[in-house]
Amino acid sequence: MHNASMAERCPKAENLGPAVLKDWGLRERGCADIEPAPGEEVHGVIWSVTRECIEKLDWYESVPVFYIKKWVDVTMEGCVAPVKALVYVMVDEHVGLLEDDENPFSYSYKTICRVGAEENGVDVHPLYV
Repeated sequence: MHNASMAERCPKAENLGPAVLKDWGLRERGCADIEPAPGEEVHGVIWSVTRECIEKLDWYESVPVFYIKKWVDVTMEGCVAPVKALVYVMVDEHVGLLEDDENPFSYSYKTICRVGAEENGVDVHPLYV
């Protein structure tokens, strides 16, 4: 959700604003991951992207080796109906190797995530816990 990083990777992407993914949780596995977690929420940003942008993001996120893509429903302020969003979820083989407590975010990674959250009006609390 870091605007400068997204602009570099996907110059044609358009930031549509903050969104919430309900019943999923943010996990620290060296890098960000999300997983189903009843009662939890993941706060992020929705981007309108081109097919070319998705191809670049797939390369950057090492799809399908490290992450896979999933379609989920998110809520956005001002939208009555849920919005479909494409998310990247860590491949199961890596989840087992990168348990949360053993692979926290590095300081620089957490800083980039926090700056991205702050510049987009997203809840930064999970990044301080």
